Amino acid sequence: PCALGLATPTAVMVGTGVGATNGLLIKGGAVLEAAHGVDVVVFDKTGTITTGRAVLGSRYELLQEDDDLAVGLPSGLRRSDVALWLASCAELQSEHPLGRAIVNAGRGIWGGDVSFAKDGVVVSDCVVVPGSGVECCVAKEGLGGYGSVRVRVGNRQFVNDLHEETNNNNTKTELSPSSSEACIGDKEVLKLRERGQVGVYVSICLGNKSSADERDWRVIGVLGIVDPVGLEAISTIAALHKMGVDVWMCTGDHETTAFAVADEVGINRRNVCAGVKPEGKADLVTRLQKQYRENENDPSTTRSVRRKRLRLRREQKGGGVAVVGDGINDAVALARSDVGIAIGAGTEVAAEAADIVLVKSSLHDVVVALHLSRVVFNRIRLNFVWAMGYNLFALPFAAGAFYPW
Repeated sequence: PCALGLATPTAVMVGTGVGATNGLLIKGGAVLEAAHGVDVVVFDKTGTITTGRAVLGSRYELLQEDDDLAVGLPSGLRRSDVALWLASCAELQSEHPLGRAIVNAGRGIWGGDVSFAKDGVVVSDCVVVPGSGVECCVAKEGLGGYGSVRVRVGNRQFVNDLHEETNNNNTKTELSPSSSEACIGDKEVLKLRERGQVGVYVSICLGNKSSADERDWRVIGVLGIVDPVGLEAISTIAALHKMGVDVWMCTGDHETTAFAVADEVGINRRNVCAGVKPEGKADLVTRLQKQYRENENDPSTTRSVRRKRLRLRREQKGGGVAVVGDGINDAVALARSDVGIAIGAGTEVAAEAADIVLVKSSLHDVVVALHLSRVVFNRIRLNFVWAMGYNLFALPFAAGAFYPW
């Protein structure tokens, strides 16, 4: 009986120890069991597939010569840098890689005092809207003729205060009458996307109008962010495909940018969900958990890979969904998935919501984690076989069946 009782905990203990040695923080034996049945992995894009070390690329300053915002600007700030300055003020408290890229670009121009606090500038009421952007209030005596200006940095719908809904494909659909018309900055963003950059809008509303509607907001600039694909992403996704794992990518970025990244790393475009909010990522996980079925007629999947998936599904009772992410936007999806995997260099919220933390922040460790779980589970089975054999052989001796008297 002791052998049967030790078959599982010893294998789990060794497995978690091997994981820790290889930079995997595994939160319990149940995680290894769940990871053993994973056959779908959903990756976040920014900071996960891409390096997260984004830098500012091209930018377009759209402030007009006679704009009221030009009144009362800090000394040393050029009119051609106003959009970047306000975006830097809004992103000061942000942990998002794109936000850090904007702030770093500002520091490269103005040094450590990005907000020009020495000139009396006060940044307040900073609010992060997951999946949309950030908003804040920038105040300075005489600024814009009102003494303060509200700033939004993010996607098209958010900065223009357009209403939106999510369709059945978890992508955003605009509903406002104004959203069907071209907004300021759309042409510039299209140019950035054609270059493989992420387009970020910057809009303002003069005065501290907490109840401002869409007519009060206007775009004054567009920033292009370059976030290169990580060196490990391509090999990691290729290895997952060889293991029979179906790979998805879910991102809040525009589909043009998302498709470009997917093509580069080897993810099928049909497995890409773009323009998705955090709750949309969680909905995708739920949909995959409930409805995921292997498409036997998929021409992009080789016969050997299909056989591996079928064998794994029979052996492991597959269908488990793992999510790999690093940010606040991924926390809900990480918590809802069967196995949440967080990048160690990501946010604390993501690490707390995840079941496995990649301490080394290496994407290769996703493959290591899944492979380790399968090895441990197979070892547990082998331990049970040996324990049963030992007991079947030794119990008759213990019962005295072979004693001559």
